[in-house]
Amino acid sequence: MEKLILVPVDDSTPSREAAATLGRLLKDRNGSQMLVFHCGQHMTAVYQSELFHTADAAKMIAAAQEKQGKEILESCRQAVVDAGFSTDMVQVKFKADSMDPAQDILAEADRLKTGSIAIGRRGRGKMATLLLGSVSGKVAQYAREKTVWIIDPKVSPSKKVLIGLEDHPECLSLVRYAADWLGPIADLDYDLLHLMPSQPPTYWDDGHILNAAEQKQRDAELEKWRLGWVDRMQRLLDEGRNILISKGVPATRIKTRVNTIAQGIAQDLLKDIDQNGYQVVVIGKKSFRQAKPFNLGSHANKVMFGVKNTILVIVDSPKGRK
Repeated sequence: MEKLILVPVDDSTPSREAAATLGRLLKDRNGSQMLVFHCGQHMTAVYQSELFHTADAAKMIAAAQEKQGKEILESCRQAVVDAGFSTDMVQVKFKADSMDPAQDILAEADRLKTGSIAIGRRGRGKMATLLLGSVSGKVAQYAREKTVWIIDPKVSPSKKVLIGLEDHPECLSLVRYAADWLGPIADLDYDLLHLMPSQPPTYWDDGHILNAAEQKQRDAELEKWRLGWVDRMQRLLDEGRNILISKGVPATRIKTRVNTIAQGIAQDLLKDIDQNGYQVVVIGKKSFRQAKPFNLGSHANKVMFGVKNTILVIVDSPKGRK
């Protein structure tokens, strides 16, 4: 369902704030729907063992869990509605006795046939920053053919969107996704960014020091290579611009950039995000060019670990490409 987004929540303040942030962003996108979803932990992990000594322990625990779940869902639903999202377009669902909330979230997304999941990131303590083992981290890791929105407790109100693109035509799927979900929202500014290498890998090590004539030839070769890369990427970025325009985004609100990598793709992205205060950042989950998986060393994973004060939208490659 194109306009339905699954919104898993828990009983934390950051979770409610994330749901409200999503509501504010999508409130004017016609037809948008949300299913606010809460997984109650398996009863033995939550309640004291002495409760099991009573004859009606299972019923008591189940009733208490359901009551708590409904309270959590109502609190988050109200936060979404208070943010301006239509009451009629928000539904809630409770899943009891969850052994693995991340897997239950993914199963619910499959049941709904939705390709979008929006989940809040917990507060940033020393360990929480790492995301390792967290529900949001697991959902991002194991989602297949789905886009995961990871929402910080506090998000920049800048109305600026960054879309990071590789040098591969399939990366335009990121622009198409952003155009479908964000294009109908007024007053957003888009920045299409590509980070290019400083030189081809074949020039990394010559094995000897170049003389003046060799250096002059090398400089000419590098300039020709650079101009060719920029020209190729500019054509791709222009395609992305046209996709956004086709969804109603004014051309004046779209910028394109080709920057040379300074420290590394993830490091440069994080620096750019921090300097420009983007409200939304859209990146690919996997490398479209190299078909690399999402793992601890991937650019997407490094950005997910380090980004702050934004909505990070991680788009899986088409058809779950491996």
